[in-house]
Amino acid sequence: MSYPATVYRVLVASPSDTKGDRLAIARTIHDWNVQHSRSRGIVLLPVMWETHAAPLLGERPQEVINKQIVRECDLLVATFWTRLGSPTGEAESGTTEEINWFASQRKPAMVYFSTQNIPSDADLDQVKRLREFKKSILSRGLIFDYDNTLNLESILFRQLTTVVDSMTGSPAVNIAKLKKASEQAESEEIAANESRQTSPVELLDYSEKSFVVVGNVGKHKDTLRNWNGKWMRARDGRTVMMFAKKSNLDRVSKLLKLPSKLKPYPD
Repeated sequence: MSYPATVYRVLVASPSDTKGDRLAIARTIHDWNVQHSRSRGIVLLPVMWETHAAPLLGERPQEVINKQIVRECDLLVATFWTRLGSPTGEAESGTTEEINWFASQRKPAMVYFSTQNIPSDADLDQVKRLREFKKSILSRGLIFDYDNTLNLESILFRQLTTVVDSMTGSPAVNIAKLKKASEQAESEEIAANESRQTSPVELLDYSEKSFVVVGNVGKHKDTLRNWNGKWMRARDGRTVMMFAKKSNLDRVSKLLKLPSKLKPYPD
């Protein structure tokens, strides 16, 4: 059934090294809509240059992007990892020019920095410029770090609500009710996923600091949850239970009677 809603356009901004995280931001925005758009009468529309801009000659590339999409957006979500980007003629990079424009218009700009290991072949000049930019932006407001894509999705999902409330003047959230509703939704999701899991149980290497359990864990599900196991949607769409390696790998492998040597998660 249709319902009236206000649409806010959300610009997803980043240099070229965060393609996976850009897609994660778009997914998270869609997930936010699923949970909140009907009750709040608000829809967030992710906007990216690669899907919303069109070829046009006669002006510098960033100005074309600015006119076609940036200045039509209401909120910016930016992410950085190893690169700052290329100078535009007006700013150090396209992403920083977009951030500066949002700041000048007093529109919300949510800026995140990945703390994942820097690849050995990374451009060190880009890394240096990015660190200098991060240091300079600290005096302009609040930024957040994240250590993997799932962490970014989790942080952004919560913080989108905070920013949308500040944009719309919505009443303060009842934290106790929100927590109870979230826990209930999580329980329902777990129950649904438990019934769908048919593959053999495996331990897979997901990131530098985390591993996941895939498959039906059966009678062990309560124990795993008590060990801070968290059901998450993995990057290939599967539902998995994620753990921190440092404190959980040995005991999870023993409980499930599986080798502690992790298999790589399929790309």
